Amino acid sequence: MFAQPGVPRDPFEKLEDAAQVHAFTGVAPKVSLHIPWDRVDDYAALNRHAADIGVRIGTINSNVFQDDDFRLGSVTHPDPMVRGPVRVAPSRAESDLVRTGPDQPELDRGAGADGPAASCVCLVPGGR
Repeated sequence: MFAQPGVPRDPFEKLEDAAQVHAFTGVAPKVSLHIPWDRVDDYAALNRHAADIGVRIGTINSNVFQDDDFRLGSVTHPDPMVRGPVRVAPSRAESDLVRTGPDQPELDRGAGADGPAASCVCLVPGGR
């Protein structure tokens, strides 16, 4: 997360901000988490907090796009040394997804893809 006034300091505040938007508009019932920024020790508490304020956790996104190394892509990068660590990020996000509880969010399997054709690389049998 970026340190500037008004930016949520943790995922709990992120959910609270989204709940306010949803309360005013009715169009934002789900909030996406971005790993590693939104990682917490107690996902059950995060889920309870979301439910208490009227939203749900939506997609789990892994950060494979911000670093300069990814300027040519991440999953589809031509350099195997860049692609290697990228494969670890979704698996970490998947473990966080499991810890959020059943029937909650889904993993963004297109994370790090560079366009419609590239996102197909992320799909696996039984995946989305």
